[in-house]
Amino acid sequence: MFRDCDYIKGLDDIIYIVKGDYHPEDKIRAIPVYFPDENGDRTEAITGKKYVRKLNEYSNDLIS
Repeated sequence: MFRDCDYIKGLDDIIYIVKGDYHPEDKIRAIPVYFPDENGDRTEAITGKKYVRKLNEYSNDLIS
């Protein structure tokens, strides 16, 4: 179960922040926050992949 403000990584390698505690069946309501970028200023600890932060508060993506 995903909770509000959890971070999850999608199959597209984008890192999302979960919004809310209740989600549609088989979906997760989340906002994309970190995008893969060779010149990014953040590094994922597990893979060493670089990311850049781009937050769009108005997005309302559903991840399946």
